[in-house]
Amino acid sequence: MSEPVAYHDMFVTMLQNMAQYIVISPQIVPYANSAAWKRVMYVALERAIQEIITPVVERSVTIASISTRELVSKDFAMEPDEQKLRSAAHHMVQNMAGSLALVTCKEPLSLIHI
Repeated sequence: MSEPVAYHDMFVTMLQNMAQYIVISPQIVPYANSAAWKRVMYVALERAIQEIITPVVERSVTIASISTRELVSKDFAMEPDEQKLRSAAHHMVQNMAGSLALVTCKEPLSLIHI
């Protein structure tokens, strides 16, 4: 069996590499070329994203786990193979939590503009 994925570590790594995905508008010319200003903006964005994503992901995982437990226990009530139940539950909670977090975060994150 594979080791559990350290999602927190992946999240931290993604935030550290965030600068390569951010494009600062050239319309804000006085600030666009300032390295200090860019660093402040990257830190502000990182904190805003962490403030939004962390509680949303925690809540989404909780909701998905509870919902999955109920659905899978009903759908696989007569299944003799426990591994099938575990696999189905794992896939379902993973997809449900990801989708719920995406939908919940989309609006607050779209309000962040540079």
